[in-house]
Amino acid sequence: MSRINERGAEFDRFLERFARHMGDLGMPRMAARVLIVLLVADRSRTAAELGEELGASAAAISGAVGYLGRLGILERGREPGQRRDRYWVDENVWYLTLVRRTDLLRQFEDILNEGVRVVGGDTRAGGRLRESARFYEFLRGQLPLLTRKWQETQTGPTGAGPHGGTSPGA
Repeated sequence: MSRINERGAEFDRFLERFARHMGDLGMPRMAARVLIVLLVADRSRTAAELGEELGASAAAISGAVGYLGRLGILERGREPGQRRDRYWVDENVWYLTLVRRTDLLRQFEDILNEGVRVVGGDTRAGGRLRESARFYEFLRGQLPLLTRKWQETQTGPTGAGPHGGTSPGA
């Protein structure tokens, strides 16, 4: 259980529900726990701070931040003159993660189309693969429209878009 005592038992229960939900979606539980701590944090954290807050080993935290970093969810940086990395999530984490990962849609589409060629386009299997490839092609085509619409909803009276960019903070 979490050592984030200042947030209380209700937050601990929320943290574990969030981790369980993300686990159901395929994310390792410790990565999900690190993610929610960073999502609600007012400042960046070092790996040691995350380990202390979550009551987790350095190895568990290292695996979690590595996983989140590979997904493009986690940001990493260092304060000038410091040796320890600090971790945070951007204010627009979900938008940025989706935009950064659009190359995966093309890759899925390509590999599925290769599968159609391998198993034969006139087979039932080829038909399923072709339909899957068409779905990814559709998603890839719609993504620019969706991100543009999202940016429009985020544009405030100052004309600032969704990229406020959260700095690591101390």
